[in-house]
Amino acid sequence: MRKLYKVKQTNSLGEAAERLSLTLGEPVTQADILRLMADGELGVYWFLEEALMRPSSLDATSRSLFHDDKRDGEVKFQSGLFRIDMQSNSAAREWVRKLAVGDAWDGRSFNGTVLLAGDGSVWELMKFAEYDVIDGISYFCETRFPGQGDIVVTADELERIEAKFDRADQAGDDATCSESSAKARATLQKQVAALALLLAEKSNRYKKGDTPNASQIAEGVRDILDRLPDANRHGLSPSNLRANIAAGMELLSK
Repeated sequence: MRKLYKVKQTNSLGEAAERLSLTLGEPVTQADILRLMADGELGVYWFLEEALMRPSSLDATSRSLFHDDKRDGEVKFQSGLFRIDMQSNSAAREWVRKLAVGDAWDGRSFNGTVLLAGDGSVWELMKFAEYDVIDGISYFCETRFPGQGDIVVTADELERIEAKFDRADQAGDDATCSESSAKARATLQKQVAALALLLAEKSNRYKKGDTPNASQIAEGVRDILDRLPDANRHGLSPSNLRANIAAGMELLSK
């Protein structure tokens, strides 16, 4: 990864695509970033300056937006980096899906754009009334979204995606290692069986009919180990030896 990306906290779509291309080891385009946003894998952030907003709340279960009223006293100008909430407003979901495939969004919605601040507070985008004030209400909700060049991708969001791919890669590596271990074990068992066949050919003591006498071979190995007091006996019990000879014989016959 470029050193600059280690300290950058915000990225454009192009920078996010370049970073993921470097960290994931495969080409990632701006369209890919938008599709990740449309799928809910990446958050969509927007830096706003002196934007008219009013405080709101989201139902914890349904994620639906609610507030008391639209009185002027609640509305204020806000600046900062906000995350666009996709769950409370279907227009936001439709907007980013259209953007991901290069289609135009028609801009129609009954709700204002819902924004989440860094402190967890919820805000609804507002605009001045374009006609005479009615019942003291001079502000109304506004639905608008950033242009493609104004969309911000945070470093935290990218790190989360990178970690997700890292876990997937690790799971694949673990599966590969497990498969390799199974193959290595089978190879060793066949080698043990081949040596048992050799012993059976050289001495009737280690032969039972036409096959090696696994019990006698295991006892013979134990006798040898008894004469080696410093021998590491881990995995060399008679039962393990008998089991590996039997497994190896079965593998040799396949």
